[in-house]
Amino acid sequence: MTTLQEHIGANVKAFRGKTSPSELGAALALWLGKPWTRQAVWEAENGKRVFTAAELLALAAALGVTLPQLFESADDLDLPSGRTMPATAIEALVLGTNKERDHMMRLLRSARALKRAHEALQGYALGLDMEVRELEGAIHGAPIATLAGRGGSPLADTIDDLVARQV
Repeated sequence: MTTLQEHIGANVKAFRGKTSPSELGAALALWLGKPWTRQAVWEAENGKRVFTAAELLALAAALGVTLPQLFESADDLDLPSGRTMPATAIEALVLGTNKERDHMMRLLRSARALKRAHEALQGYALGLDMEVRELEGAIHGAPIATLAGRGGSPLADTIDDLVARQV
C-alpha cells in the first residue's frame, strides 16, 4: 500500500515532467522564501518528506496544478496513524463531495418546498371554508359576504392570491 507522502511525491514527480529537480527547488523559493535543494525534491518525490501546508501550496503553485491534483488518487492510502483511507474518502475530502451532506441539502430543499406548498394549501383550505360558510349562510337566509370585500367569491380570491404569489 502507498503512503500519503509517497503518493503526493509521485504526483509531484509526474507533474514536474522534464523540469529538473533543481529548477523545481528554485521555483519553490518564490513561495517559501528559500529554495529546496535537489536532495529535498528527491525526498519529497520519494515519500521521504512530510509536507507542511505551505509546502503543498508552494508545490501546487510552482507546478501549475491545483491542490486536488496533488492529492488525486485511485488507490487507498496509508496514513501515519497506520489506518488506511479509501480513495473515495480522499476524493470526497479533496473535491468537496459529500454524499451525506448533499443528501441532507436535497432534503432541506424538499422540506422548504413542502412548507411553501403547505402554506398555499392552508390558504386554499381557508378560502374553501369561508365559501362553505357563506353558502351555508345563504341557504339559511343570511346575506352572502365576500372575502376582503373584493366582490368575488372567497375561493376565487384565494386562487387569485395564490397565482399572485406564484405558488
